[in-house]
Amino acid sequence: VYPNPATEIVNVKSDYTISKVDVINFAGQTVYSNSNVDAKTAKFDVTTLTAGVYFVKVTTTEGIRAVKITVVH
Repeated sequence: VYPNPATEIVNVKSDYTISKVDVINFAGQTVYSNSNVDAKTAKFDVTTLTAGVYFVKVTTTEGIRAVKITVVH
């Protein structure tokens, strides 16, 4: 998951096929979800999110991984 900190676009790259990407805010609310990825890379726009810390939950064929990112504007 890069760049971090992020200002506009966040890229997600995996060795495995990504099936779903969720972005969760610090309060535990899902603020972005894409369950139609089906690729080894994904992108999402963070310009609509308020600045702060988020967790990117990446679901792949091999399991789930959560990565913390910081959004700055």
